[in-house]
Amino acid sequence: MNIIEFIEDPRFIGDKTLSPAQKMSLKAVYGEPLTKEEKRLFRKCTGLRRYHEGREYPEVTYILGRASGKSSKLANYLSIWEAFRKKVNLAPGERAVVMVVASEIKRQAQVTFRFIRDTLKKSPLLNEMIVKVLSDEIVLNNGVSIQVFPCSQAKIRGQSILTFIGDEVAHWKSADELQDVDEDVITAARFGLRWPNSKMIKISSPWTTMGEIYKDYDKYFGKSNKNCLVMKGDTVLFNPTFKKQAEALKKRDPLKYRTEILAEFRDYEGNTMYDPKVIQKAIDDKRPDRLAFEEGNRYLAFFDAAGGSGKDSFTLAVGHTENKGSPEEKFVIDLVEERKPPFNPAHVVSDFSAIINEYVDTDRTRSSFDVMGDRFSWGFASNEFMRHGVGCDQSPLTKSDLYLRAETFFNQYKVSLPNDKKLLEQLKSLVRLPRSGGREAVDSPGGKPEDKANVVAGVLWLLDNPPYMITDGEVHIV
Repeated sequence: MNIIEFIEDPRFIGDKTLSPAQKMSLKAVYGEPLTKEEKRLFRKCTGLRRYHEGREYPEVTYILGRASGKSSKLANYLSIWEAFRKKVNLAPGERAVVMVVASEIKRQAQVTFRFIRDTLKKSPLLNEMIVKVLSDEIVLNNGVSIQVFPCSQAKIRGQSILTFIGDEVAHWKSADELQDVDEDVITAARFGLRWPNSKMIKISSPWTTMGEIYKDYDKYFGKSNKNCLVMKGDTVLFNPTFKKQAEALKKRDPLKYRTEILAEFRDYEGNTMYDPKVIQKAIDDKRPDRLAFEEGNRYLAFFDAAGGSGKDSFTLAVGHTENKGSPEEKFVIDLVEERKPPFNPAHVVSDFSAIINEYVDTDRTRSSFDVMGDRFSWGFASNEFMRHGVGCDQSPLTKSDLYLRAETFFNQYKVSLPNDKKLLEQLKSLVRLPRSGGREAVDSPGGKPEDKANVVAGVLWLLDNPPYMITDGEVHIV
């Protein structure tokens, strides 16, 4: 029995709705015989001229458009097939694990888990294999367990992994740090692949020309090898029923259509806002994350407020200038504070006010811009800060303007940053985006967090031009 027979047999899964491309992509993993039409699809999706019948790949990477059946069919059926077909010699008390890792969002992992659980329970024969169902694990009577987790190195370490299946790998982030973690999680998983016939399968829609999925594409797509098969296909090819929605997205948002439907990588090469090497040189490894107050320095602060219920963090940065006016002039970021949601914004303002009062001359803040906030996060924040004795005002610049102005300071090596991994990743991920009229915008790809980067850029702008005075409601740079 091959995987397609297993999927279509009503005694097992009983799904006869697979598209031709989905069938081909599943059969190719195991070197199953392909029809003439399936070989044509294989060449289209792999860039390879020849199909090697009988060649089973230890690693497979799917790069597919949205709604291609990545979770509901591919990850679901592959995990069950791998748990069903493989025979392993187990020590007493040992279990082999087919591990499915989804995004950092717990509910997405739960959706994938339900796909697998419900498929098993609806099957006359597979249901009999279930010993017990836990919150994130299905224990089978053949010594294999299927586990489904949000992406986390901690969940993977110490496991004897028979098959690892990563779902939406290009979009994995850490739930607590909101950083890309695909490389770290995949590396941890490789150490767990301890069986001679262990397999690693990565399934994802593409994102930028960075990360594990793009590395596989760049190294293996269209290149004959025995290590890793890379298949790339658009949504409509794998799911013809989605054609109408795909055409609507093409008209509404051509860029998103190319990424999410055509499965094309977004190439930001050459469009990064800052040179990563320049950002790296701004790090002062010898200093603590938070510098102590020193008499004689004039400290300036910038905050980016948030409501506490969404994805945005509430952030604050404080900085001062050293050796002002000399060739050794340095803009020092003394601290970068972050409060991640969920939070009560009034409580955060209270905390941040206490920090500001340690550094900033708050007697000045009622008439000068020693404390500023991001123009799109103003809301109640100014009144709340004032309630704690901190006068502040709204930045007259957009975040794009702040990022663009900060470029000069970084390129002149005038910036000193704490060794904050999250801040550095945010700064390095920023990209330039052309706008009409020849203007540039700056943003992070895919709406990734940039709250720390925003407040650092705000402080750098303040340090370059203090003081800012209010006269008749207008900003004047003195």
